[in-house]
Amino acid sequence: MLVKLDEFSAALSRVKPALNAGAKIAELSHVWFTEDCIYAYDGGFGIELAYPTELNCGVPGIPFLELLGTTALKEAKLELKGTALQVSLGKSHSKLAALEADRRIWGFPGKPAKGKPLALGEDFVEALRRTLMVKARVATRVEHHGVTLQPDKKASKLYLYSTDSATIAEAVVDVATTSFERVILPLDFATQIVLQSPQGIDLYVLPDCIIAQGTGITFYSNLLDTSGSDDMGAIIARQADKHTDPQPLPAGLVAALSRAEILAGREEPNISVSVEKGALVITGEYAMGSLNETLKLEGKPPEAKLRIKAELLKRALPYAEGFSVTNDSMLLLGEPGFTYVIAGL
Repeated sequence: MLVKLDEFSAALSRVKPALNAGAKIAELSHVWFTEDCIYAYDGGFGIELAYPTELNCGVPGIPFLELLGTTALKEAKLELKGTALQVSLGKSHSKLAALEADRRIWGFPGKPAKGKPLALGEDFVEALRRTLMVKARVATRVEHHGVTLQPDKKASKLYLYSTDSATIAEAVVDVATTSFERVILPLDFATQIVLQSPQGIDLYVLPDCIIAQGTGITFYSNLLDTSGSDDMGAIIARQADKHTDPQPLPAGLVAALSRAEILAGREEPNISVSVEKGALVITGEYAMGSLNETLKLEGKPPEAKLRIKAELLKRALPYAEGFSVTNDSMLLLGEPGFTYVIAGL
């Protein structure tokens, strides 16, 4: 089998995120080939890429990609010889141990269910990208493991939530009727939808897995148990009720936060944020120096003050247009339907 290296390597790279390179079960670290598709499965997350080959076996995914990356040639010859895949790069010939096709582990249906999927377009993928900015450093709750989808069937809307317990992000898109109540898209699953299927997906929520079908690529994941998950929409609603007078974001805010991070050095760039006399005042005290910024506001919102982590505010600014501060939290608002809450320290 003769392959064009740039095209073939790109195809392998698309399934690479589902490889479990350190797995004790060898099959989970392998890329699998059939006549029609390339597969990878790490034990919980799987990717299926439509890509015809003449192979029907599995090979160690990372070493295979690395071997193909050792040449500047445009083509490679692949030939299955017994229990090995021979990789010929010009005059160089290497053999990579291969597993028979029936060794492949795949914990999902061969094809999505016959039922009608939930069609989700570019607006959903953009909403997913925005909520993915919130990732817990250490996951201690089920909500920390992904993006929660919560349908509002009466309003024909789908709400997306992410949290690290210090912040909550919410985005909303219009959808047709949904068949599920609440589901969490695991981080790897959600991230690959954003990276590899920006035009949208057909989403299937089955009793034991979720499937996102894009153009030529399909993502699979085990289901996370949401029975003990919080109602994040209710949490955001309670906080939003306290923020009665949102203001446009002031000019200079990103630069002020960058200065806080510089002065903090290796310290946490914690800042005090206060609304005083029609201005947003940001202050911080660090070993290398101090920060004192006064940013004029268009209106005169109620005075308030709280302490937060600068990076938690900075990461949401690309999606926000307005804000509000109380003594408990800071609220950011953006279009379309973006809400972000930062809890005070």
